[in-house]
Amino acid sequence: MQLRATVLAAGLAACLVTTAAIAQEATFDPASLAGDDTLRQETFTADAALAEATGRDIPVPFTLDIPVSDRFLTLIDSAPSGGVVKISFALGGEEGRMRLLENLNILTATLPEAEDGAGTALLDRLLTQDAFPLAVQDFPEAKQITLEDIEIGGTAGRQLIGTYRIPSLGLMYLRLVALPDAEAENALVAIVNIDAQRVQLASTSDLESTITGRALETLSLR
Repeated sequence: MQLRATVLAAGLAACLVTTAAIAQEATFDPASLAGDDTLRQETFTADAALAEATGRDIPVPFTLDIPVSDRFLTLIDSAPSGGVVKISFALGGEEGRMRLLENLNILTATLPEAEDGAGTALLDRLLTQDAFPLAVQDFPEAKQITLEDIEIGGTAGRQLIGTYRIPSLGLMYLRLVALPDAEAENALVAIVNIDAQRVQLASTSDLESTITGRALETLSLR
């Protein structure tokens, strides 16, 4: 099983460390999105055209609606190292500095041939043995909290929710989602990192209400 990224999640966590000293007091309440009149969406399409434009292989084409608002910054990297797209959501700060809230990274994985009924086991192995260690490497107190079924855009997959700590920042929420393509030869993997000090959540059960949660619910394999 090959996850098509090597330093993606660790690099994003390092980005959070870099911004941690700017303004730890800045917070964002996801519930406030319901009353945000400026909230809109921009569709991101990963297909043959993007593959040709970036010179990268995109074995699992998909579309994703990305939240955009006057209340936060939306940063899109359509050619990140090791992945398909990297999307960061942040609050603006003084002198052009940003306070990163959440990020969403989408990459692909090659799945080995599964025996009948073994698809779920392959996705679980991908999340627990590959994606999770990649996302929390070098960070202490990492915990896997739940591993469960999920359906997004009509595709059934698996989801792992956990936490870890960045010593200079504090608790981070981690959400990992794996969705197989129609032939179960590849899987789309979403890695979400959320700053628990800035994004106001009662528990990990509220992750779907975040900015990245709103984006993920629009994900559709093509």
